[in-house]
Amino acid sequence: MKITDHLKIWLKSKKIHKLKLTNGFIVLAVCLLKIIFGKLSRSKYSIRLEESFKELYGVKDAIVFPHARTALYFVLKSYGLNSGDEVLMTPLTIADMVNSIHTAGLRPKFVDVELKTFSIDIKKLEQSITERTRVLLVTHLFGVVPEMKDIMKIADKNGLIVIEDCSQSFRAQYKGQNIGTFGEVAIFSLTNFKTCSSLFGGMVITDNQELLKKLIYFRETEILPAKSKLLIKHLIKNLVYSVLFSRWLFSYLTYFVILVLEKISPGINYRLYSGNIKVVLGKFENSLYSEFPNNYLLDYTEPQAYVGLHSFVQAEQATRKRIENGELLRQLLKEIGAIEIPIKLVDAKNVYWRFPIVSNDRDGLKKFLLDHGIDSAPTYLALCSKELGFEPYHQPTPVAERFKKNALVVEVNEKLDENDIRLIAFLVKSYFNHEKLIS
Repeated sequence: MKITDHLKIWLKSKKIHKLKLTNGFIVLAVCLLKIIFGKLSRSKYSIRLEESFKELYGVKDAIVFPHARTALYFVLKSYGLNSGDEVLMTPLTIADMVNSIHTAGLRPKFVDVELKTFSIDIKKLEQSITERTRVLLVTHLFGVVPEMKDIMKIADKNGLIVIEDCSQSFRAQYKGQNIGTFGEVAIFSLTNFKTCSSLFGGMVITDNQELLKKLIYFRETEILPAKSKLLIKHLIKNLVYSVLFSRWLFSYLTYFVILVLEKISPGINYRLYSGNIKVVLGKFENSLYSEFPNNYLLDYTEPQAYVGLHSFVQAEQATRKRIENGELLRQLLKEIGAIEIPIKLVDAKNVYWRFPIVSNDRDGLKKFLLDHGIDSAPTYLALCSKELGFEPYHQPTPVAERFKKNALVVEVNEKLDENDIRLIAFLVKSYFNHEKLIS
C-alpha cells in the first residue's frame, strides 16, 4: 500500500484516544442512581463479584477492599511481619503501593526491571535478598507475562511470601496457569480503565484460609463507612468523559481540545485522564505517610459491585480482542530497530492492557502520533525509586529509569479494529524510517 493510500485512510478514519472507559454511559448512570437513592453497604452484588473471581481463578477465597493499595496494606498486616522487614518490589507502580508497605511498618526495597517483560530482573532479584527479606511483590505490567518459573524458584528457595499485583494482567497466563495463582495471594485493581472495573476497588484472591480470616477481621474492624460524595464526583466525571471520549465526538471535537491542552501543559491532560483515587482527591504530590490514610479506608459499595459485575461479564471477550490487537501490533513493529517492545514468551498469554513502545525519541513520536490522530501517553506509573518524597528508599534502578523516561503507551483496546492497529503501526514505522506522509 502506498503512503498516499494510508493518508487517505487516515483522513477518512476516526481518531484514536487514550481514554477507553471500561463501562459505558448507561451503566454509569444506573450506578449514579443507585448511589443517590440506594444503600452503600456491601451485600449481594459484592458477594457475587467475589464469587465470580473465585470461580474464574479457581481459588478458595476472594475478598474485596476499597482499593488495591488498601488490599495490599491489610494483606501485609495479616502476616504479622516484624518492623523493618523487607518487601522486594519493582519501582514502576502506583506510588501509594509504597505507602501501603511503609505504613504497615515494613521497608520497600526496589529491584530493577528488564525491558523485555517490564517485570523484575531475575539476576538482580537474587542479589537483592537479605536476611530481612520476607516478601516479594511481583507487579505484572501492561498484561505482559514474565518467566514465572524462574521468579517462583528464587522465591521458594528463599522462603519468600509472593504477592502478585495483577491490576494490569487480568486473565494473563503462563504455561496454562493464570497469572495471579503463582503466589500465595494476588491483588487486582478495579479502578477506571481496568478490564474489570468498578470505579474503585481492590480484589484479593488466595487459597490461604488463615489469611482470609485475618482479612475479614480487618475489613470488619478497620474499614470506615462509605461516603457518597467522592463516588458521585467520580461518576459525574466518568459520565462526562463517556460522552466526550465517544469515538465520534472525540474525532470531531475533543481531539482538538486535547491538541491545545497538550501544547499548554501535558500535565493538565494527565489530571483530566486519571482515575487514580489520589488524583480524584486533588493530591498530586507524593510523600511518605505516618499512617494509612482514612480516605483509602472508605468501604466498597454495592453500586460499585454492580458496575464491576457488568464489566466482568464483558471481560473475556474484551481480553480476546486485546490479545489479538496486541499481537498484531507487536508483529508489525518488531522489525523496527529504533524501538523496544514487549516480548511474548513461549506458552505465555500476554493480554496487552496497553502497549508500551520504548524509544529515545518518545516526545517526538508522541507529537507525531497526536498530529495524525493517535492520542498516546507516557507511562503514568511512578518511578518510586527516585520519586520525590520517597527519599529514604531511593536507589539506582537504571532500566526502570530508562523506561520511565522513554516509554510511550498506545491503546490496543477492544474497540479498535485491524485497520486501527495497522494505522498505528504504519505511523510508528513512518516516524522512525523518516518517511513522508505525502508522495
